[in-house]
Amino acid sequence: MEERVEQPAPLGGKISRDQLDLILGQIDSLPTLPVVVARVLELSAPIAAGAGEAGEVPEELVRLIERDPSLTARVLSLANTSSPARARTAAEAVAQLGCQAVRSVALTTRVLVPPVPGDEAPLDGAAFWEHCLAVASAAKMLARHVSAALDGEEAFTAGLLHDLGKIALAWAVPKSYARAWAAAGVDNRSLADHERSLLGVDHLVVGRRLAQRWNLPRAIELVLWLHHQPGEAVPASVGEADLIRIVALADAIARRGRIGRSGNGAAGTSREGLSRLLGLSEEAVRGVAEALPEEVARHARILGLHLAAGGGPGPDALADANEELGRQNEQLRRRVEALETQAEAFGHFTAFAAAMRPDEEVPDFLHQVAGVFLAALDPRADGPPGPVVAYAFDSEETAVLAVRREAAGPAEPRRFLLAAAVSDRQASAPASSGAEPLAGLLIDGEAWNDWVGESGGTHQQLSCAGQWLGGVLLPAGQANDVCGALASVLGTALGIVRQRCRADALSEELAGAIRRLGETQDALTDARTLAAVEDIATGAAHELNNPLSVVSGRAQLMRGKARSDRQRRAWQTIADQAQRISDIVADLMEFARPAKPNPTEIDVAELLTGAGEAFSSSDHPQARASRVDIEMGEGVPAIRADREQMHAAIVELITNAANAGASGARIRLTATADEIRPAVLLTVEDDGPGMDEATVARACTPFFSAQTAGRRQGLGLPKARRYVENNGGRMWIDSRLGEGTTVTIRLPGVEERQGRKDEA
Repeated sequence: MEERVEQPAPLGGKISRDQLDLILGQIDSLPTLPVVVARVLELSAPIAAGAGEAGEVPEELVRLIERDPSLTARVLSLANTSSPARARTAAEAVAQLGCQAVRSVALTTRVLVPPVPGDEAPLDGAAFWEHCLAVASAAKMLARHVSAALDGEEAFTAGLLHDLGKIALAWAVPKSYARAWAAAGVDNRSLADHERSLLGVDHLVVGRRLAQRWNLPRAIELVLWLHHQPGEAVPASVGEADLIRIVALADAIARRGRIGRSGNGAAGTSREGLSRLLGLSEEAVRGVAEALPEEVARHARILGLHLAAGGGPGPDALADANEELGRQNEQLRRRVEALETQAEAFGHFTAFAAAMRPDEEVPDFLHQVAGVFLAALDPRADGPPGPVVAYAFDSEETAVLAVRREAAGPAEPRRFLLAAAVSDRQASAPASSGAEPLAGLLIDGEAWNDWVGESGGTHQQLSCAGQWLGGVLLPAGQANDVCGALASVLGTALGIVRQRCRADALSEELAGAIRRLGETQDALTDARTLAAVEDIATGAAHELNNPLSVVSGRAQLMRGKARSDRQRRAWQTIADQAQRISDIVADLMEFARPAKPNPTEIDVAELLTGAGEAFSSSDHPQARASRVDIEMGEGVPAIRADREQMHAAIVELITNAANAGASGARIRLTATADEIRPAVLLTVEDDGPGMDEATVARACTPFFSAQTAGRRQGLGLPKARRYVENNGGRMWIDSRLGEGTTVTIRLPGVEERQGRKDEA
């Protein structure tokens, strides 16, 4: 058993495509919970002791494996790599591998060790596993409602593995990923957005690339990659479109029900839109959501999540497991020593041809090329063969990717920056030129020569279509005719791999653009609505104000001539209603074209106190009965915004909260500092009846109101959000029926604004 120790080290800054390939190339399995590994070893112990059939797998062991995302991915990868029969579920994979192989998987699986106090935890282990189980269970139940042709077990597996990329990132770059995880938890934005912002890559692309490397089923690869796409953006021509939408809907149900923790702070894909595309009724979706907690609890008990806090295997279990692993390693060593040198060379070449996949990445290709040349070196040369260095220019023409291999020891990947883009490279460089010509193209040629060392004696160039794409560096005196023949064939193969990588990168960029386009649809709709409101307000002001002035003036004139109180009241009513219409037009103009903000430094405590007092002293029907509490967090910085607009926005939110609650409603105003970035989070929380998803979606639409009797104009929340955005902030609503409503405002702190000013 392995603990999380020798992790792939991040290469500094954001992760490029080629760096991602280097990192993923060093991941052969993902970590899981200690309690799961302990249980697998316990259930497979009779086989290890010779008390059972080696190929017979206990049913309880199968049920355990197929509920753990890391172990499910590992057994699927092993089964689909070693057998032409494609396994789609963990049960099928375990049946192909047998109990002894499953036990070997557990012995070599890393475990998620609890973080040392003070360290950042990239994800909440047991809670994240619970989220994966929730998505898997919901996907299986939804599949039964959508179509009889959909396999519920396959949907369960796809849902279980949908966030595999998060586990990979949390293990590969734990500190950076912990920051992205924490940022998404407080900012109500997609976790994928924070991943791309901080790491340069998101868990969707990582999951897809990992699925390709591990030979996982095509359907699972597409689910890992596209489950956050808008439902309409998944092409109908994709055979797995319904499965992708089912997992997306299952994820939305699990997050809405707050089962486990996915790390995503955003609301996610709309359940209503996905249900419509899948032909599901609201009753069916509600039934799945209601049954989900009990189903997840059942799966969690099987997996042992309730025991996760207790840690992993005890000392005796660890000693036994390590002793058994040592015996297996010794057996492998003896088998390797028994192979003859020439047979090993042919074996490498055959393995290279058989392992060449349509989705091969450049670092993997170089690793295999170095192995083939290492096996093909002249066996008559003095000393052990090697080392061998295989290299290639990256797709952006900015760096050289290289892999160094020796007869013993692990492969060593490296990346060297080019001094300038290399274009129009000739394909006729001398075969014996060694490492020197390439060193002259690099920023640090001396480091390249030191690293290459003895490998720089002979250079075998890899070319395709007249272009120099890479090469292989061999020790002096060890090259032979076989090496030259290999270079001519493998150069063409490298050209094919590079072209496929370019096409793959383009498809990933297009998929990301489509997803981001879907996320901006609401913003575009709001912008169009605002433009329409502005046109209406301008026209209304032009067409109504003059007639209203005439009506109001004549009504006041007739009121002065009235002969009775009844007539005077009637004329006064006409004048008042004309003024009311004029006020509505003025409010509409203010919403559509708010005044340019006049920013000043504002103390947040004074802002909240002033807004609370303004509401309490107003003529609102519930101003006296409602209770407004103010809570200030530690270290809340001042904000720089228009004082009048922010005061008006907070008063509008308090008024809206009072309208939502019954008499004597409690309203809580809080202010906290955003520790991820220098900003301030303001919340207005009420204990009212809450809102459903449809109402939340329309809450900031001008003139929309969920109140049927005595309704207001429907401009309160829209106007508040308009003021917030006018001052460089964001506003969002979190509400559920029966649980009240919380409106959150995020405003840049004085430090953040000052930082931007200094940068400018």
